[in-house]
Amino acid sequence: MRLKGKVRTWGHSLGVIIPSELIKKEDIHEGDIIEIEIRKYKDIKKLYGSLKLKPGETVQKIKDELRKGWGD
Repeated sequence: MRLKGKVRTWGHSLGVIIPSELIKKEDIHEGDIIEIEIRKYKDIKKLYGSLKLKPGETVQKIKDELRKGWGD
């Protein structure tokens, strides 16, 4: 099973929301132990066409933000 989710702040941690249709399909309940494989998108080409821009946000701003860590 593959899941794409958005990471969000949850207290001092981060969490991923599991869509309700997946919860029903996999019969997941509070307290269940599940295994999650994490793969962070590193290749901007894989993101092409999947970005949802917020008002005032541009693709150039996103590219500039991604490039900040390249010089490390």
